Amino acid sequence: MLFQIIWLSGLYDKPTKVSRMLYDALSGKCVVWLIFSKDEEAVVPFGVLVTQMYYMPYTGKQVCSIVHGNSVSNETIPDEEWQKAYKKIIRYAKDNGCTRFEVFSENDRVRDILTAFGFKPSGLYIKEL
Repeated sequence: MLFQIIWLSGLYDKPTKVSRMLYDALSGKCVVWLIFSKDEEAVVPFGVLVTQMYYMPYTGKQVCSIVHGNSVSNETIPDEEWQKAYKKIIRYAKDNGCTRFEVFSENDRVRDILTAFGFKPSGLYIKEL
């Protein structure tokens, strides 16, 4: 099921990335979150998020970061469902000593959902090398 969800999440054209993600998840280096929605008839997967925690020595902060996220559904998932998922992951991060939560995304909808949820944009500049 885990591989199927990752496969559906748009990583199928990147087998090396999927292999690393599965290895990291099985070795405890990251957590793969399968996001489900319940309706009256079934439990339906709608997304996958991958988080990693790390320590920032210069600030002394333990950080939880979403390093990958994608929808696995052809339907538009309501913002509230994504916010419920973020809320659970943030709780998990707090319970594990994190004092900061970060999400890097170039997706306008994701940024809108996070802003409505209280996230503040920061000045991140990236240059691919």
